[in-house]
Amino acid sequence: MIARSGEGVPKEIIRTLEGVAPCLARYAETAPCHNDLNPNNVLEANERIFFVDWEVAGAGDPFLDLAQLGVFAFPQREQREALLEAYLARRPSEEETARAAVARVIALAVYAAAFFMVRSFSGAPRALAAPVRFSELRQTLATSRERADPGVVATSLQLEMQVESASDAVGSAKAFLAAL
Repeated sequence: MIARSGEGVPKEIIRTLEGVAPCLARYAETAPCHNDLNPNNVLEANERIFFVDWEVAGAGDPFLDLAQLGVFAFPQREQREALLEAYLARRPSEEETARAAVARVIALAVYAAAFFMVRSFSGAPRALAAPVRFSELRQTLATSRERADPGVVATSLQLEMQVESASDAVGSAKAFLAAL
């Protein structure tokens, strides 16, 4: 019930999702998707890539899968652009570039919400840890042997979501997609 009510998720994340999700509504349920394509669900063996943990898989927008993978595995804009180009096997159109920009905001919001939910389930105190720069968070997650504080991860992802959502690129992408 908590997951459906959004309890424990900051209202700003909900508002952000409400502001960008309609931009991608026409692309929903277009292809089979993993729906949680983070680096922990990607294995490499014998020069092959395997996706694991398919429990939330279903029809959806593959650009959201790419955006989810990009959150932690492809932190630089140029890396995410190269991922999109490799996925498409060609240069993306303006529409595809816009979809990718909006999908990134959604992926950041969804992961932020998930970490806020984990934090609320853990019985953590009400006070939230201050966010850290996303590059610092990624470095900590990659090198630390201890579990990261879900509150720090949540607030840091939320901050990155805010930065991306307020960017000119996302503003232009939303306007472009709304005009289609």
